[in-house]
Amino acid sequence: MQDLGVGGVIFVGGSAIDLATRIQQFKSWAKIPLLLAADIEKGVGQRFAGATWFPPPMAIAAIAQTNLKKAIESAEIMGNITAS
Repeated sequence: MQDLGVGGVIFVGGSAIDLATRIQQFKSWAKIPLLLAADIEKGVGQRFAGATWFPPPMAIAAIAQTNLKKAIESAEIMGNITAS
């Protein structure tokens, strides 16, 4: 990473604690800001032990069919949890 100038990393498993440690380690090694990615449409817990799982995105879409306000509120809550 230090020698090749890697610009991005995708994370696919481990624990949430290990993930936080790896991110900090990779950031300290990188010469340029990294693009960090993970397949977590059902929440960080989908890939990383000890983190939050969410219902599938289709569940939010189903809620929106009858209660758009509730679907938006639910999506915002999920986004806030993921970002924290």
